[in-house]
Amino acid sequence: MSLGGDKGVGSLMGGLGGPNFLIEGLIAKWAYMALHLDHHRAILGVRRTVLLALSRLLHRRVSGRLKLH
Repeated sequence: MSLGGDKGVGSLMGGLGGPNFLIEGLIAKWAYMALHLDHHRAILGVRRTVLLALSRLLHRRVSGRLKLH
């Protein structure tokens, strides 16, 4: 995952000169994950995207965390 923990930051663009909104924390992480899954759904279809998401969730639950220090 490219966003670590609850420290994500994002900017939602407004429409045609409207205001931009800054999002951060878990909201930014969830927005990123939703956009990422929507991209997979467009390419792979609903069934494969659900299988991919479930397999990643299960893999994260059973495997240990990798520490780089």
